[in-house]
Amino acid sequence: MMKRKSLNGQTFGYWKVQNDCINENNQKKWLCECRCGTLRYVNEQNLLSGKSESCGCLSAELSKERIVDLTGQKFGRLKVIRRAPENRHGRVSWICECKCGNECIVTGHELQQKKTKSCGCLQKEPTTTVDLTNRPFGRLTALYPTDKRDYKGSVIWHCSCECGGEAEVSQDRLVGRNTQSCGCLKKEAQANLPNTLHYLDGTCIEFLKRKQRIDNTSGHTGVYRLKNGRYRAVIGFKRGRFHLGTYGTFEEAVKVREYAEDILHVAFVEQYDQWQAGVIRIKENETPKPELSVLIARIAGQPIERILTSAMNSG
Repeated sequence: MMKRKSLNGQTFGYWKVQNDCINENNQKKWLCECRCGTLRYVNEQNLLSGKSESCGCLSAELSKERIVDLTGQKFGRLKVIRRAPENRHGRVSWICECKCGNECIVTGHELQQKKTKSCGCLQKEPTTTVDLTNRPFGRLTALYPTDKRDYKGSVIWHCSCECGGEAEVSQDRLVGRNTQSCGCLKKEAQANLPNTLHYLDGTCIEFLKRKQRIDNTSGHTGVYRLKNGRYRAVIGFKRGRFHLGTYGTFEEAVKVREYAEDILHVAFVEQYDQWQAGVIRIKENETPKPELSVLIARIAGQPIERILTSAMNSG
């Protein structure tokens, strides 16, 4: 068995290997001295692979180099004076002087993202109040301004609603038409939801008609990229989730998914629409012939080749 070469005297990043080696849990570790003076036993593989290059001081130095000096810059009412001695929430912080004369400590992230623009005085100052008295906003009518402000400093108005209720709404939300009732509109919409959505065998017709979502790991609904690089195709129908197989390429998985949609979703919606229009009438006590979509849903647990073959034979 060939003897491993000694690492004594070699340098790996900030580490310099000393003439001392131990075996721990079948792993060879070398005594190393960091440029900052720290002594530590380091795994030989971590040294050779570059996984370990210092005791941690190297990362700290690189982090300092990445820090953007904000001294003298202005952010809203704040002017950065100097860096704070301690970080906040793990982020570099700065001592700032506000236009009102107060000093405050703000993280660089909050300044650069424009999340903090003052020491807090901006929120306390009232925004320009527009007279909204007796003006209607949807179902609401503004009655009078209160002494309250929202987090943006917008004046809170006391309003009456057509339903007889009352609400306090910010001036911004009233003018922007973001709030138009005391909450009764939302309650009515929720109560009417069963009348606007139509379910058949546990399947929502409106859900099948809606625009496809693209929010998964592949970019196509029902197609997911696996850790091994292959793509899985699935489809949901009638309270079930059916596996359509795994495929080597994204295009192949999408093609199978779209084919299943044509058989299940599209055909189901088309027949429902025809039934709604009175084109197809099912007599009482008459057992309808199983639809192709139902047939596919029953056997969807089988391999995709058998699904497609059965679909074509049934058609």
